[in-house]
Amino acid sequence: MVAPGAESARREIKVDMLYIDSVHERADTIAALSASEPSLRPGATVVFDDYGHPEYPGIRDAIDELELTDEQHRTLFVHRHASTPPRG
Repeated sequence: MVAPGAESARREIKVDMLYIDSVHERADTIAALSASEPSLRPGATVVFDDYGHPEYPGIRDAIDELELTDEQHRTLFVHRHASTPPRG
């Protein structure tokens, strides 16, 4: 499924993987995860694009604010979603 963050939350499906490639601002990245959280199965993989990219510090700022401590793979941040809602 490909949909804007807020739209994905309106669908009544559950997903095992979410790829977030938003407008790269801290607040928008947090909003995309928050809006999509109801669609994520426990243990779902959430991938944030452009993590650590010097032109997009908002992605790293969002990850830091959400206190996610998973793995970086080049410019991707890979998070294993729990059943608790994200902070933010």
